[in-house]
Amino acid sequence: REDFVATCPCHSDRHASLHVYVGGETGQVVLKCHACGATGKQVCEALGVDPKELYCDAYSGERSKVIDMKRKSKAAPAKKEKTREPCWGLYQKDDVWKDGFKIETVYEYQDREGRVVLRKAQREKFDEEKQQKKKIFAMQSLEVDGKWYPDAGIYINLLYHLPEVLENIERKGTIIIAEGEKDVDNLRKLGFTATCGLCGGGIGKLEGKWNDDHVKQLEGAEQVIVIPDYDAAGEELAQRICKSLQGHVGEVRLLRISDHCMSLPEKGDFTDWVDILKASGPITKSDLLAKMNSMIDEAPVWTKDNVRRFEKKGESSGGSGSGGDGGDDDGLEVLLASI
Repeated sequence: REDFVATCPCHSDRHASLHVYVGGETGQVVLKCHACGATGKQVCEALGVDPKELYCDAYSGERSKVIDMKRKSKAAPAKKEKTREPCWGLYQKDDVWKDGFKIETVYEYQDREGRVVLRKAQREKFDEEKQQKKKIFAMQSLEVDGKWYPDAGIYINLLYHLPEVLENIERKGTIIIAEGEKDVDNLRKLGFTATCGLCGGGIGKLEGKWNDDHVKQLEGAEQVIVIPDYDAAGEELAQRICKSLQGHVGEVRLLRISDHCMSLPEKGDFTDWVDILKASGPITKSDLLAKMNSMIDEAPVWTKDNVRRFEKKGESSGGSGSGGDGGDDDGLEVLLASI
């Protein structure tokens, strides 16, 4: 017999509301309660039966055709393997793209042996009034075949100026972590050992900006000073960095430039602070160095309670913590093909 009715185990059924039948050409057993609406899966759970037993041919006992049809329909399309083609040439300052972007700066990252293995080009587009409209970062990495490729490749987590960082760790000196290469290079001009990750702080998941690979490169450092940009993204990244370094370095201090410069603009950084000082009057390199050392001495050792809250757009100005809107850096894109 191909169909019959029975009492449904999913409710107090007194009228044999459960319809059991063989479904069409597939030979699959189908269960359906016309009273409570219970499905075959629910009926099986109530009876303690494996639902897979329904998916067989009621006549031959073989696997039902419906299984093959479902698996075929749900099969994920085959992923196309990404092909990596070498670069036509290395990015150079002042190169101009057809889309109107011009390379303003090229930052070079070195491996432990001091070889340049990663290049990060900052491309910018300006309006008619020479105001920056958009900023894009393009990468080039050196592979084992000796060719350069247009992405970050295996060097995605490489620290900027790594050889200097490693040398400083051996000397038991102080290392400063800033948010971007511009700040790092300006700190180095004052004589500090400074570094940063490749991906900045404004866009993307924190795991892509700072992770265990970065920490391993700083293992054993005597003192690390973390300087965040003055916004929510900068604070969030700084907190992740400080927390990750616990137990791997001697001491971690969190230095917020905004605590020492009330006129620091939203998203302001170390370089902005230097520009503000220069705008207020003549200042020498030794003066800048003295001010910076003083701020480092005053910076508190990081604890999990040392967190700064930033207001989101639309909130009133009465919230706790410093200013800032917590938004991403508008118009900034980080093109990392390997993420």
